[in-house]
Amino acid sequence: MAVFSGYNQSLDARSDASEELCCARRAHESVLIGSKLYVFGGYCLRDYPEHEFEFRRQQIFSYDIVTKKWIQHTTKAENDSKMPRPCTGAKCAALGHTIYSFGGLQVNITDQMRLFSNKTYALDTTTMTWRCCKVDGTAVPSGRDKYALCVDDTRLLIFGGWSLRIDKNRLQDGAVWVPEEDKIVGWNNELYAFETETEKWVSIHTSGTRPSPRAAHTMNKVGDDRVILFGGRQPDRRMNDIHVLNLRTMTWSGVILPSGGVNELWPSPRSLHSMCLVAKSLVLIGGMNRDGDCCKDFAWVLDVDQMKWEKLFSKDKSLCRTWHTTSAASFVGGYTELYTFGGTPDNIWKPGSRDLRGPAVITMGVKSLYRLCLEAVELHRGMVHLSIHTLPLSIQEEFWARYGRSGV
Repeated sequence: MAVFSGYNQSLDARSDASEELCCARRAHESVLIGSKLYVFGGYCLRDYPEHEFEFRRQQIFSYDIVTKKWIQHTTKAENDSKMPRPCTGAKCAALGHTIYSFGGLQVNITDQMRLFSNKTYALDTTTMTWRCCKVDGTAVPSGRDKYALCVDDTRLLIFGGWSLRIDKNRLQDGAVWVPEEDKIVGWNNELYAFETETEKWVSIHTSGTRPSPRAAHTMNKVGDDRVILFGGRQPDRRMNDIHVLNLRTMTWSGVILPSGGVNELWPSPRSLHSMCLVAKSLVLIGGMNRDGDCCKDFAWVLDVDQMKWEKLFSKDKSLCRTWHTTSAASFVGGYTELYTFGGTPDNIWKPGSRDLRGPAVITMGVKSLYRLCLEAVELHRGMVHLSIHTLPLSIQEEFWARYGRSGV
């Protein structure tokens, strides 16, 4: 049993969807805004065994973590903007009610050629309107997918990714592009920032030893002045190294790897995993090993101050997945729920691999009395419905939001 934030931590995953409206998929984008988890993009194999089926990014779904209901949204393009094309391997982040999405791997419908995009889109979730950002400057990153992204105040930071060849005259100073065997596509270790207030891309210059070129890794901001990068893929291997970027000095820490201690715990090398900040720790879920299989050690917690890992144990193998997304929702009293959506539990290189939907909900920490009360009301809502008026007003309001006046 692992210990998390001072409590005995049981890793509980459950399916939390009253109806599975959103299609199963992998390589998609998702982000939590308030009580709504937005999901879009990606592709699916299960229903289309002979070829990949890519979902349009204008087909947006949201899952309300309060009412536990899915909604499909109809989106539109703003004025002269174009709707984003179907896309896989892109990342998104939210600032306020706006979702920003960059890059990804697209398909040209005419000739089925795959294209790496470097377009930046913004979705206003209050009007469900897409806008292609008219970015300024010459520092726009080249098209790429499987890069890592995190939010730093009002800007978005992206690192690395998988792309077509980046010519030396365009490659960021100090960065490297490493080719795949065909020398057409490869990995990079560039660092860029998108300033959302001016909608301008900026090339970020750093000191110290920057992480090696990679894709399918994670990057999370921790506290006010640190970014932690973990794992990913290089040409012939998966990685489990840590790199820390000091945002005040823009200096990389250099590689952090296991010291070789007898009792030291450390996750196996992986890519296509997810990582979320919970309190002062990072929670690692899933990932893929070099052979394309899901990592069997699929759940870890990293103490970001001591840089020590702790393995989480669960009998629920639904978390053993790759190419998924995970978002964290924090509640009063330090209780957190992680919402893991999509991905595949199978080897991604083998035909017939399954696609998952969800969300699977992972509980972290000790539930507050308020949360326990809500769950008791949900469990016995048939009886509570008749006497709901006797409960605290906050409980009543959430009950009506979830089940309507009929209580069903």
